[in-house]
Amino acid sequence: MGVLYQRYFPKVYHKCWSMCKDADQAFDLAQDILLKAFEHLPTFRRRSTFSTWLYTLTYNHYREVFRKSKRLLVSQLRAYDPGDGTEEEATLVDTSESEPVQTTMLALLDQLPAEEKTLLLLKYQEGESIEHLKGQLRLSAGAIKMRLKRARTKLNQLYLRAVA
Repeated sequence: MGVLYQRYFPKVYHKCWSMCKDADQAFDLAQDILLKAFEHLPTFRRRSTFSTWLYTLTYNHYREVFRKSKRLLVSQLRAYDPGDGTEEEATLVDTSESEPVQTTMLALLDQLPAEEKTLLLLKYQEGESIEHLKGQLRLSAGAIKMRLKRARTKLNQLYLRAVA
């Protein structure tokens, strides 16, 4: 472990820093990655160089951590459709958060423009696929994905401001 750490920590740390631009987070990620690499050394099959294998491990670990941190913080939202006056449960993410968080997210979802709110609800409440949304909204798959990303980012930023 010591040799692995001495030889590869600077490279892994700099790669992490280049992705997250936060020294503390990069340090923590590099530590986690090197531990993971040490644990998974038996799976290294020498099909590529060790540094390539470690780079792939670094990139995949970062993506996993980043994906988890960008998820919405609510398990269920209540979607109110004024057209029929009914309330349906909407699952956006499979986590279990408290009722105050759910209430906050509901209020924040209503602050989004109607198109973004509708898109989020179609994707995460109704479970519509990108392909289905593509046909329904007459947009490319890339446009749908980008609009979803922007809407999620806005909702997360609103949430962070609300709890700060």
